[in-house]
Amino acid sequence: MKKGGFPNYESLVGKRIKVIKIAKENKSGTIVTFELENGNKFFGTHKVIDGNIEKAIENGEITAVL
Repeated sequence: MKKGGFPNYESLVGKRIKVIKIAKENKSGTIVTFELENGNKFFGTHKVIDGNIEKAIENGEITAVL
């Protein structure tokens, strides 16, 4: 994290996120931009974050809710 501090991943457990942009698809997966559904910032510093959605689901970091 460029702004300093330590990320507290436990604070994100149970939080709902939404995909706001599909940035690009490549051979390693689909890169998307996430934001917290409640409008708060990730780790208190980042309004949005980018991530590989397939790897996040595969690793159990996120689950799909329809």
